[in-house]
This record gives sequence, structure tokens and C-alpha cells, in this order.
Amino acid sequence: MTWEELQISVLQKIFEIETNTLVVDDSTAPYIAAMPGAANEAMLLLCTDARYFKKTGEIIQKAETPQAEALTEPETGGATPPTFRAGRYNAYDLKEVFPDFYTMYDGYIKFTDGEHYGSAVYQTEGESTILLPADVMGTWRVTYCAYPEKITPLTPKDTKLTLAPEAAAMVALYIAGQVYKEDDISLAQTYMNEFLEWLGRLKENTAKSRSMGSNAQWKSVTGWW
Repeated sequence: MTWEELQISVLQKIFEIETNTLVVDDSTAPYIAAMPGAANEAMLLLCTDARYFKKTGEIIQKAETPQAEALTEPETGGATPPTFRAGRYNAYDLKEVFPDFYTMYDGYIKFTDGEHYGSAVYQTEGESTILLPADVMGTWRVTYCAYPEKITPLTPKDTKLTLAPEAAAMVALYIAGQVYKEDDISLAQTYMNEFLEWLGRLKENTAKSRSMGSNAQWKSVTGWW
């Protein structure tokens, strides 16, 4: 779903439009202006309390190179600059490496040296820092839970949202409940209650699916997640 489609869904729920076209006029503009904040609240609740957004990024270690090359972004094939060095280890704060990092809960790390691909060897420190052997060269693929994208008044209408269709429909309910509470508190509360009930069911279903086990091969040395 795009940001525009989500806005249309909200306006339909509060009876401001009847078509599938986003109409911006004196009637709809105040609601549209309030939607980014409400959307961010709903998606943050979703990704931190019920269904985590999984993403995969890379940490690359290469043999010592000139400083200019070492600071090259991973996307161009350069090494990932460590947050700090700790003896025989390079330390990477995942919040710095991946700006949208939320938690490693139910995440995992894999390693490849270019020939082999399998479980990673690493240690952890604090809530988001991993320690990798400085003398091991290769790529660590980190699958983690991410914060959702942030919606702003300048977000393009055609922006694709990282929401499953059923989640997008429920987020529309939350937004409608927030932006319409000054007009019809009863309807707004109905929408909000429906969203919260769905969020509770989703949380229960997510917990059940995790209880079935996992075939992940990684292991946290200190057990911080």
C-alpha cells in the first residue's frame, strides 16, 4: 500500500470522500495534515509490540586498507567502520550501523568468507553492540527488527509502506480514530478499540508462531536477546 492509498482509506472512513481519489480541499486538508503523526504512532505500536519489521544488513570486514578506502560505505564494497576497537575485536553498535535498528530479538547473524556461509562467531556488549574478531575477514549478514519508516508532511504520495495489506487496513483505523476524535468521539473510539483489539490478537498469534520453534543456527554468547 502507498501513503496516498492509506490517506484515501482514512478519509473514506471519516466520510470526507466517497471515491478512490485523494481530494485535498478546505474540508480534507486539516485531517490530512494530522495524518503523519497518527500514522507514525500506529506503525510504531505495530513494530514494537506485535509484528516486528525484519530487515537484513551487512557488516563487512576487510584487511587493513588506507583510511579513505576503509571509510567507504558497504554498498560500494568497502569495509564497515567499527564503532570502536576492543583488543582483538572490532565493536559495532548496530544502532549506528543500521539507523533503523530496533532490536535483535528473534533475529540472527550469518557469516560468509566468500566461499562458506553459515553460523557467525561473535560476542555481545550492552543492548546493541556486537564484537567481531578483528582478524577475520568477510561479511556478517545481520537480520534484525527495524523501526518503521517515518512519515512526514513531505512524504511522497507514491511511497510504498512496509505494511501487510491487513496491517495497513488496521493502521487506517488508528489514524481515523485519532484525527476524527474532535468531530465524533463515539465513532473515533470505535475505530480505536477495533485497532487495539486487532493488535492484541496479532500479538497473541505472533507469540504462538514463535513457540513452534526456529531452525536458526546462531547463538548469542552473553544472551542479551
